[in-house]
Amino acid sequence: VLLKESMVFYNVAQVGLNGWMVYRMVDALVYRGHFFIGDLSVTESGATFAVWVHYCDKYLEFFDTYFMVLRGRMDQVSFLHIYHHVTIAWAWWAAINLCPGGDIYFGALFNSWIHVMMYSYYALALLKYPCPWKRYLTMSQLFQFCSVILYTAVAIYSWETRTFNVLLAAAIQVFEMASLFVLFMAFYKKSYKKKDGTTRKK
Repeated sequence: VLLKESMVFYNVAQVGLNGWMVYRMVDALVYRGHFFIGDLSVTESGATFAVWVHYCDKYLEFFDTYFMVLRGRMDQVSFLHIYHHVTIAWAWWAAINLCPGGDIYFGALFNSWIHVMMYSYYALALLKYPCPWKRYLTMSQLFQFCSVILYTAVAIYSWETRTFNVLLAAAIQVFEMASLFVLFMAFYKKSYKKKDGTTRKK
């Protein structure tokens, strides 16, 4: 029971934390003059701080794995799961160090919103409540990967100055998103199938 309560608390806390990050970055865009695209500067809008919190949260997300192990669900500790958590933390470390401001916010904003939905689903599942958006989570993640790649390509074209550091950060971002797209698409094809005209999880 204590493990379940801890997991519910963790998931609800992640919803709150990621929801705050979404709010902070949207607030920076709408009210504090943060550019939507084409800027690399570290401003006082608050978006850079939210991105730093987003990076730190990648280490908290390792609790996902700890809980799987504690529950004896080693089948869930897949290559995709390990690759995702390890490489995304590294990719955000690189981003924070190579290109800490400006357009870096976009991937963090999109990912934070995905995590609001994902951790909400986890919390509701633990509490035995049905979650209407369960089937769309992987689809949303695939859309996220494609959107970040497209945004990065347009951002590179928009930048007036393209230093080695920012181009390296962009390359790491694109590689991370592309590799995750391939792995998540394979997971989606394996986990879902057409049956009676609907897409259902096996």
